[in-house]
Amino acid sequence: MPYHRDLDLSIARSRLLLVPTVFAGGLRLLVEEPEGVAMSYQARATGRLRVLTAGADGDRTEDRLALLLGRGRAQVVRALELPMTTTDVAEALGLAKSTVSQHLAILSGSGVVWKRRIGASVFYQLDQSGLALLRQLG
Repeated sequence: MPYHRDLDLSIARSRLLLVPTVFAGGLRLLVEEPEGVAMSYQARATGRLRVLTAGADGDRTEDRLALLLGRGRAQVVRALELPMTTTDVAEALGLAKSTVSQHLAILSGSGVVWKRRIGASVFYQLDQSGLALLRQLG
């Protein structure tokens, strides 16, 4: 049976830093440092943040990558394990080319994908941070 233990802490002459978390699931951490105290808490209404996708067996599972990036960008990240053009990604995912282009601009600007012009075409592919992101949350 879970229990709760109250903490009694004096923070006189200290600074209290409250840190709302989204992915911590209600975890509360208390860190004392010489200059202050920091405490994390689950941000309000984060229990509703669930992005579900149908798995291969029809079960619905949480899609952590889509929760972080949004469904469209998560689809684009998953498609970019091999170099592709904007048109290739749009056709593969059934999305508008303009939508894919917006996603690629944001992903490229954040360092998740690299782009390289070869002749008249621009190719995009996941870089090391994008591959790590896909490995961790994929």
